[in-house]
Amino acid sequence: MPVKRIRVAGVAGGADTEGQLYGSTDEMWEAELGKVDPQSADGWYGKGVKYWDGIDATVDGVLGGFGKVTDVDMKESCEFLLDLQKKNLLTIADPSRAADCGAGIGRISEGLLCKMFSTVDLVEPVGHLLE
Repeated sequence: MPVKRIRVAGVAGGADTEGQLYGSTDEMWEAELGKVDPQSADGWYGKGVKYWDGIDATVDGVLGGFGKVTDVDMKESCEFLLDLQKKNLLTIADPSRAADCGAGIGRISEGLLCKMFSTVDLVEPVGHLLE
């Protein structure tokens, strides 16, 4: 389904996957979350942690049964970082450090970031994924 883009006060809007139109990302999040604090258990992050708490800490688990896409994912992620370097939007000096935020089981850190950076810090709110 093609996404329609609309503009409200200079802020790009669009449609969600169900075709609901929004004038801005703020409007979309307001509708999605209401007035719930995103940090609360009923908010965006709380719902995310609850979801990931129920997922197996395996490649197939975190990729929803599509573990076979890992090689393509690594290749595309590497090309993305190399493209940022080429455009001078990413500088990797020695020693270098990266943070993998939302690291999950660390497959991107292990398969890519540890090969490109001297130190990689994993940040993950769902403990069992990093065990």
